[in-house]
Amino acid sequence: LRQSASLTLAKFMALSLNYTRKNRAILADILEKSKDSIIRSNAIISFGDLLVRFPNEMEHFTGKIFGCLMDDNFLVKNNALIVLTRLILADMIKPKGHISKIAQLVTDDHLSISSSARLFFTELGKKNNVYIYNYLPDIISNLSGQNGMNETKFQDMIKFLFELLEKTRNTESLVAKLCHRFSNTT
Repeated sequence: LRQSASLTLAKFMALSLNYTRKNRAILADILEKSKDSIIRSNAIISFGDLLVRFPNEMEHFTGKIFGCLMDDNFLVKNNALIVLTRLILADMIKPKGHISKIAQLVTDDHLSISSSARLFFTELGKKNNVYIYNYLPDIISNLSGQNGMNETKFQDMIKFLFELLEKTRNTESLVAKLCHRFSNTT
């Protein structure tokens, strides 16, 4: 009953902007607080549909979908990754400070999730290699150090991302950005 109710809510939201405005917080609460992984998984897909249909109304809630990338449930994590990668590659949303959550999945224990994350960065690099240059300092800052990833996984992820970079003048800019960030850390 809960699964059907949450799907019905999302379908009604896709039909009406006013209904979406009134109920988007409820859908966000369902995504965040539901104990049922199928309901959370369906809510992620619904959020993706609503972001395409009403981008200005739903943009504020994209952080909730990025949060699902760290979910313990495989289905929830996988659906979040698929929805987010499609939205980012279609330029529907910008990953801003959340790109490191996708980068972390490059070394995920589930092969399908790590493959999807690698494919995302490969496609992002094909689309515009400058994106990877711009995102790398944030990824390194967020995932290194005491609060970051396991060192071996971190090295594997960084090695993969650096292999996607082309040798251009942007490399000097990347080194300058990294050096600037290193000077601001202890």
